[in-house]
Amino acid sequence: MELFSINITRLPAGSGLQSMADIRNFLIETRDNPEIWRDKRRRNCEIKENFWGPYKFETRVEILKRILKAQRTIQATECIELITHQEMVLIQYYWFRDSFFKTKVSQIYNHIFKTQIEVSKQEEKCKQEAGLLKKSCKQEPKDVELIQDLLALQKGFPLQSLTQITT
Repeated sequence: MELFSINITRLPAGSGLQSMADIRNFLIETRDNPEIWRDKRRRNCEIKENFWGPYKFETRVEILKRILKAQRTIQATECIELITHQEMVLIQYYWFRDSFFKTKVSQIYNHIFKTQIEVSKQEEKCKQEAGLLKKSCKQEPKDVELIQDLLALQKGFPLQSLTQITT
């Protein structure tokens, strides 16, 4: 069921407005075809007919990529930020909370902007920890990913506890 449709064929290709229109059209596509883009299981683990859960992780990644590409296009001519670094940190937090560890927000950002988000001391510490973990798991290399996922999940809990206290 399509609620509205706007024909934006007159926008110049590669323009910021065209990028925004493309995002809008993609979001409409995800709404109109949830069986492709969303999980059947809701966050409370219920499955109900005609009720869809959150976006699949692949969809979340695609939405973020499209927003960042649009931001890059727009920033070529305007000083407009579509998504802040703080929002990207929060997105990463939610991905960790939902046990999505394979793709990092910073990897997507760095790929699109062909740059590196400034590495903080905490990230540097995480890299050192990862190196030590790989050395420790030489006999069982498959354990590295499991332990890293558990550590990332555990590190996310203090932030979650803080938000529960403040709400």
